Amino acid sequence: MVGPRRPGGRAARGDVRGAGRDVLAEVPYGELQPQFEDLVFRLRVLGLRVLLAHPERSPTFQRDPARLRGLLEQGCLVQVTASALASERRGSRSRKLAHRLVHEGAAHVIASDTHRAGGSRASLADAVAALRDVAPLRAEWMVTEAPAAILAGDPLPAAPADAPRRSLFGRLRRS
Repeated sequence: MVGPRRPGGRAARGDVRGAGRDVLAEVPYGELQPQFEDLVFRLRVLGLRVLLAHPERSPTFQRDPARLRGLLEQGCLVQVTASALASERRGSRSRKLAHRLVHEGAAHVIASDTHRAGGSRASLADAVAALRDVAPLRAEWMVTEAPAAILAGDPLPAAPADAPRRSLFGRLRRS
């Protein structure tokens, strides 16, 4: 909860209170401004744990994943969208970055991004199914234990380790 309110309904600057110390920060769809990381840092200085919503959609992060890596190193968490993971468009930049984040252990939560009942976006089950061959344990953790810990304001439990996938070349060599 943010408070107290200034005239006009705006919260007083820097005043954050309530039981939860987590904030969901919506990553813009367009290019990120140079001050984006500074704004996230300011939230962290206030003692908030920042969960970045759908960074895989950002053209800036698609082009320069090191900027996202820097936010992860600050302690930010990452929420990827089910529709990006379940997409059948192999050339989709959002899909590529979402899968990369999961494979590298840099994504913490899968969200449906459905803002109303009856939405047509991919479900959490669709995203978990899309990851069943590459990271089934992590995918399940990302829709159960990790979001439950965030909602409770607890530290994230350790993510399970999925068995490393052998490359096609490695499988052929061993045959």
